[in-house]
Amino acid sequence: MWLEGYQALLGWRAEHGFSGGHSNASDDDPGENTGRSEAWWQARCLCSTACMSSALASLMAVAGTLLGSFLTFLFQRMTVDRAEAFAWRRLTREERMAAYSGFAEAVVAYRRAQYDPFHRRAEGQDSPALVNALTESYHRRMLAQQALFRVQLVTDDADLVLHAETALEATRLMAEAMDRPSLESSTNRAKQALSAFILAAGDQLRT
Repeated sequence: MWLEGYQALLGWRAEHGFSGGHSNASDDDPGENTGRSEAWWQARCLCSTACMSSALASLMAVAGTLLGSFLTFLFQRMTVDRAEAFAWRRLTREERMAAYSGFAEAVVAYRRAQYDPFHRRAEGQDSPALVNALTESYHRRMLAQQALFRVQLVTDDADLVLHAETALEATRLMAEAMDRPSLESSTNRAKQALSAFILAAGDQLRT
């Protein structure tokens, strides 16, 4: 488009005898000089408009390219963010599942270890069998406590943590049973408390 304006300007110069110098005829005839000036300005304006249009088109093309690049980057960033969020949720779920199942297993082992001291007390407080049974019970309690710490580290669910603490405490209270009925009663409470924890943990993992 700018080329058309430039050609029009060259055509006007050729038509009116402008080849690089001044025309004497134009100096002799003011009217003709005025007509030439108007035509020259019209051709010059046409050339300027064409140049501006060409520059504007180039500017719009550059702006379109930049906008396209920005949108491409934005979409790629959103895709990466979604992938990272999905990976984080998956990793968190796996860590929680491992911690919750590990705690349940530790509590079950601790509960089983609580039976032996009750039966060994009949052999005397100083019997090696009772000492070994109490040692094993304390060891299992320590492992269950460590498993509780892992549960507390992987979740901010206060209710779930409370269920875990209740299950561990109910299992500890089995050691206070003085006879078989009280042992069975405390055992049932420990089982119910652990079941409540497992149900709460399952609900969290499924959401």
